[in-house]
Amino acid sequence: MTAGHSHNEAFPFRAYADYSIGEQVLELSFDVQVKDSRIHALGDIALENGLVVKELMQAVGGTESCEELLIEHAREFALQSQRNTDLIARKLGGGEKEPDE
Repeated sequence: MTAGHSHNEAFPFRAYADYSIGEQVLELSFDVQVKDSRIHALGDIALENGLVVKELMQAVGGTESCEELLIEHAREFALQSQRNTDLIARKLGGGEKEPDE
């Protein structure tokens, strides 16, 4: 497992955790963007190639209480990540196989 955070012009804040077993890698990421004077917070579970396995949360808010909103969104992302530990284990090959879709 590796974790970190970064920022650039498009994403003023990005936090991620990469989990791997053998060749399989999953990334949990929490991204914040500012578009049209609104804050967009996104969280998902994705494969190493960027394919999203599951969207965990998506929220849009104004900039008036930016810090409070970001804390609230980060907490929601953490909660959703915990709720999806079984999915993460399955995708890494450590749990039961998913039924054919």
